[in-house]
Amino acid sequence: MSGLATAPGYRNVGVPGFLDGEPARSALAGALERVTALVPYLTASIDPAGPVPVPGPTAPPGPPDPTVPADGVWMSSRALIDDPPWLGRIIRSTGAGIGTDDPVVAASVFVQGYSYRVMTLTIACLTASGVVPDASASRLAVALERNWPSRLSFVEPAVLVMVGTRPGTELAVAPELRGTGGPGHGGHRPVRPDHRLRHHR
Repeated sequence: MSGLATAPGYRNVGVPGFLDGEPARSALAGALERVTALVPYLTASIDPAGPVPVPGPTAPPGPPDPTVPADGVWMSSRALIDDPPWLGRIIRSTGAGIGTDDPVVAASVFVQGYSYRVMTLTIACLTASGVVPDASASRLAVALERNWPSRLSFVEPAVLVMVGTRPGTELAVAPELRGTGGPGHGGHRPVRPDHRLRHHR
């Protein structure tokens, strides 16, 4: 890989390095750019502008339901999970958008749409750039488009860079991603490698 340092006599053995802060944003931005160049409809943003909405109110909704955000309004995935009534209303709005009032069908469509975007983007970043974004709910936001969970954003991203040299050496990270601090200081740290990794001549 261009711009990456490797140790003589060793293959890249995939010793992952953890990045957070600005180095993580830079690494993820580069990975997403590469993914979108390869597959134009696979896109995501980083740290969406404006506040991510807090969980919705629990009062019974009226028509139209004011607790369902408009298209393009970011919702915290963690907040959705923590407020099942609000999540249920959003799922029902997805059902209305596809012409069904069956809550099981609506939930299936919503989950498929959301999980497709999360899984596809995460795996695409790995395969295209060797970068694995943290896709846990606390680091994701989702927005609707025509009642469909169509837009994804990574919030305060953290990533694993799946490129390394030998166990115990500095990670093979592009120079612009090298940090000087530990976790929480915009730096990188190696994850303890598997003891079975060996020196390859």
